[in-house]
Amino acid sequence: MTAKQYLEPLRHADCELSALLCRLNQLVNLSENRADIMDAATHITPSFGDHVQGDPAASKVESGAIRLADLDSKEEIAESIRGVNRRIADLEARKKKAEEIIWGLCSNSYRAVLTYRYINNMRWESIADAMHYGTRSIQRLNGYALQEFGRSEMFVSIALKR
Repeated sequence: MTAKQYLEPLRHADCELSALLCRLNQLVNLSENRADIMDAATHITPSFGDHVQGDPAASKVESGAIRLADLDSKEEIAESIRGVNRRIADLEARKKKAEEIIWGLCSNSYRAVLTYRYINNMRWESIADAMHYGTRSIQRLNGYALQEFGRSEMFVSIALKR
């Protein structure tokens, strides 16, 4: 594994984290809504088949409870939440490890270009503007920074494990 192969997926980690957080929110809401509707259904109608003909409140709760019965079980929702949380923790740990390696580099310029590109997901032009270099110079600097990143002891130990 090269330094670039390790860092490149981190550029898009924020996007994936946002998607995972959205999914986590959906799962939590699903779990809460399921519990609320099932609780309301048991208070309004003792059983789903026994309600007064024409009672609109009971009918709405009953239909909601029936729809929820078709959804995943509470345990499956909880397992999905745990899976999303594991993936979020994994992405955050990889990003933190990359930051530790970057901050261990000897050159301020190397640290800046790698942080801008792979941690902050900036475009080459924006990095060049921020660092007051030309775009091509930034890309060349990035190449040198990746070489040093790849030689760091922390990265070598990570690469050997994979």
